[in-house]
Amino acid sequence: MAVTWNPLDKASDITLSNGNLTASRGSGGGTYGIRANASQSSGKWYYEVVIESPAVYYHGFGWHLLTTPANLSGGVFLPYSNTSGTGWFTNYDLYRFEASVDGTYGVYSYEVGTVLITAIDLDNKKVWFGKNGGWFGNRTWPDATANPATGVNPGCSWTGSYTVAPFAGIRASGSLTARFL
Repeated sequence: MAVTWNPLDKASDITLSNGNLTASRGSGGGTYGIRANASQSSGKWYYEVVIESPAVYYHGFGWHLLTTPANLSGGVFLPYSNTSGTGWFTNYDLYRFEASVDGTYGVYSYEVGTVLITAIDLDNKKVWFGKNGGWFGNRTWPDATANPATGVNPGCSWTGSYTVAPFAGIRASGSLTARFL
């Protein structure tokens, strides 16, 4: 089965196209969410999203716990609150599984065409986030030492075992295209 955005696990305000790889929102306030149709509980995983529109920094992406209900139907998508997931949201905060804000990286804007990247190692309990091929380390950008292939300098780590799925939070009039590898 090919990994795509899940048409059954999304806010009603989100429309899918491009073989369920592009998720778009109409106008209106808030951030609305969507999860992928595949989940993982072990191993190493990577995916990326391309910012299609708008050129603002309110989109989010990351990994969402399947055991935690997501607010996919309206208002703010909550993959980042306390124990529900880990992700890069509003362009500068990294949230993790077992705590709320883990780090503030400063405002690193992204624009149309920016590629946001994430890798997760569920066996060693580490996650990395980056953009355009560069990785964020622990509160630094860019960080040449951050490397998910070698397990060095993750954005955050945790204890416990989880099953997660890729997610995205999309702002009004926004659009993201996923590349699930």
